[in-house]
Amino acid sequence: MEFKFNFSNTRNAAIKFEQFPEAARVRLVEVITGLTAELNSAVHAAAPTKSGKLQSEIQSFVDQTKDRVIGKVKVVAGGNLQELLKAIALEYGARQPTEVRAHSQELTTVFGKKVSPETVMVAAYNRTPNIAAGNYMRGPLAAMQPEIIAALNAAVADAAAA
Repeated sequence: MEFKFNFSNTRNAAIKFEQFPEAARVRLVEVITGLTAELNSAVHAAAPTKSGKLQSEIQSFVDQTKDRVIGKVKVVAGGNLQELLKAIALEYGARQPTEVRAHSQELTTVFGKKVSPETVMVAAYNRTPNIAAGNYMRGPLAAMQPEIIAALNAAVADAAAA
């Protein structure tokens, strides 16, 4: 049997077996399910909570086939690209200037005072966001990495002993 632990890409932690014994698969499903739930809790705790939207989009999954068990914690934005881009910016930060196209805007307040609604044209401009990297996904995974490796090694040792 060949065992591979892959942490080269910290977003994925996987074990591969050339021949995946059923006893090992069952034990790994238990361990990976527990680790995935623990990671999900840690990611939720680390995620920004300004509106709660991001936390509601973080979900965990345990996928299994006859020769693979994968635990995942990811942002599921329901196919909404803008929400996914916001989640990426909060994880990795954002400093790249973007161009805002010319557009019309309705003003209802000016200098904090209500005015009768008026439509104005806003000229095109460049906007540089200043979003620091949050590491709400990568941070908990990095912190749990020794625990994950130890738990997976123990599960494999238990299955090998049985």
